[in-house]
Amino acid sequence: MANLVLRHKLHHLLASPLIARQHTLQHRVKMSQKKEHLELTSDQYRDPGASLAKVVSISQLSSTVKGLTLQLEEKEAEGLHFHAGQWLDFFIPGEEKVGGFSMCSCPTDLTTKRTVDLAVKFSTWAPANWVHTQCKVGDRVTFRFGGDFYYPSGGLDDEHSLLLVAGGVGINPLYSIWLQAAHLARSGVGTSPGSVALLYSAADSGELIFSSSMDQVVEEMKQFSTKYFITKEGDKTRGVTGRICKKDLEEELSKRTGSRTICYLCGPPGMVEQVKVWLEELGVDKEDIRFELWW
Repeated sequence: MANLVLRHKLHHLLASPLIARQHTLQHRVKMSQKKEHLELTSDQYRDPGASLAKVVSISQLSSTVKGLTLQLEEKEAEGLHFHAGQWLDFFIPGEEKVGGFSMCSCPTDLTTKRTVDLAVKFSTWAPANWVHTQCKVGDRVTFRFGGDFYYPSGGLDDEHSLLLVAGGVGINPLYSIWLQAAHLARSGVGTSPGSVALLYSAADSGELIFSSSMDQVVEEMKQFSTKYFITKEGDKTRGVTGRICKKDLEEELSKRTGSRTICYLCGPPGMVEQVKVWLEELGVDKEDIRFELWW
């Protein structure tokens, strides 16, 4: 995901609970028009070192989104890890601007296969444009993990559920969280969420990347559910025509009364701001609403 704006304070050693900043979303969005990824995320956690990786796969996930798989050499991958929902600084040889893209793979892939997956939407912004117009299998890039938006975070050892709300390519970090939650449920390692619900909005059905994979998880495990929304009028291929509304959030929350529901939001600033307001009006504690912006 390019040009991330996060609204959470730095976690001490990636362990303390996320606490929202006092700055408004509008203020941070205004700042984003003047700054690049490194500046926008300068107050966020970053790994102390960077790693070299090779592009081993390129795929067309939709008409506007390309998928990349990066693989590290065994020595580079040793001791390296990330948390589901985080992003990476993306250094391209010969390119001055540094990319910022969220991982869309499960952290266990890095452990077992030494791979990291990205899904990059087309843009004239130099790092994303390079991915779409110049990147080829065999190219080498350097990256560094970072970010304070992730799951599971500190304080989630008790019973809880997850509500994920995605807009467009904002699905990337939430898909990583979805995969991590599924891994926890299958493996029985650690505390897994009692239920995971995803509300996913896209311009048209072709932009619902990862939906087939998520549908398979829903078929496999009854505690996972998805609901898709298509904002383009006339596209009735799948999902509900229209935008995510307050009633949709209320319906999901009503299914999870009696347990703590942690909400993760990622999408365009206007959408995230509105969903955040609705969740607060519906009684969700502010500390349980965690979000990231893209545009």
